[in-house]
Amino acid sequence: MLAAMTAAGCKSGHDENTERRLSMADLPPAVSATVKQQIGPSPLGEIKSVIEDGKMMYVAEFLKDGHPTELEMFADGSICCIETEITFGEMPAAVQATATRETKGMKIEHVERKLSKGLTTFVVEVKSKSDEDFEFEFSDKGVLISKKLDKGEDK
Repeated sequence: MLAAMTAAGCKSGHDENTERRLSMADLPPAVSATVKQQIGPSPLGEIKSVIEDGKMMYVAEFLKDGHPTELEMFADGSICCIETEITFGEMPAAVQATATRETKGMKIEHVERKLSKGLTTFVVEVKSKSDEDFEFEFSDKGVLISKKLDKGEDK
């Protein structure tokens, strides 16, 4: 559903072979409580458990204000990060300006807002004219945090 995360986010060491689909009844009580509190009346999509960097993580997908959203939690129910797909125009003006300058001539493929450890960042995935995939991450003030070539490991 959502794009691969940067090293600053939660999915730095996700092994897809460890994914297991779950139901709400399969979740530890603390994780279940966090999911219910975060999604409110929104319909719940897929729930899965994964091993990331040797730790059990839980991922719940849902729509938030009409946007596909992914909630990633630790086994104790604490939130690792919340990623929400958005449009380019939904980013703050300063982020749009920096993203436009940094991705000049590239086709925007995907944009998401990421909340992790109380910080909001924006991830913009683009395709270059030479058909390479790049991922840019910006602060909520429009500062470029990282730019990396996506070699498809997480796709």
